[in-house]
Amino acid sequence: MLEYNQTTATVLPVIADRVAFLCAKELLRLEGDDAILTASALAEEAMGRANTDQFGYWRRVEVAIQLLLLEDVLGTIH
Repeated sequence: MLEYNQTTATVLPVIADRVAFLCAKELLRLEGDDAILTASALAEEAMGRANTDQFGYWRRVEVAIQLLLLEDVLGTIH
């Protein structure tokens, strides 16, 4: 999920799904940097089965993994 920031006119990613976040954290623990490839493959597999709910879920997991792997801060720290 993305959030629009009007002051800087940029789109910032947001982790809006706790379950997807926990899954991303667990995949990172088990697979390290390859976790993002696993999430992407699972999303593609779901799309191949026309399961749009699972596709969206795995894409949210993939975004959460990307954010967890970042070393720099995005946006404003509150």
